[in-house]
Amino acid sequence: MILYHGSNLEIEVVDFNESKPGKDFGIGFYLSPEIWQAQEMAEKKALLLGGNPTVTLFDFDEQAALANTSIAYLCYERYCIEWGKFVDEAGLGHHL
Repeated sequence: MILYHGSNLEIEVVDFNESKPGKDFGIGFYLSPEIWQAQEMAEKKALLLGGNPTVTLFDFDEQAALANTSIAYLCYERYCIEWGKFVDEAGLGHHL
């Protein structure tokens, strides 16, 4: 599965120590299946932090991730009621 990350620089190695607290789902590395969404984030980051809007592509091995029991994740196929309920119930909907 191809996923995208929008930033003000190219990401060569994912480093969770670089993640900022206060994001919708806490510290993590945020990816999107939608290139337009990553591009919008890249433009926002470049405006806020300088640098150039950059979208980095990741070829995500979903089967390997599912087999790795040390990774906590949720996966929604699309925006849906269940996703909205999760955000609301977790108290993370402050940006919505």
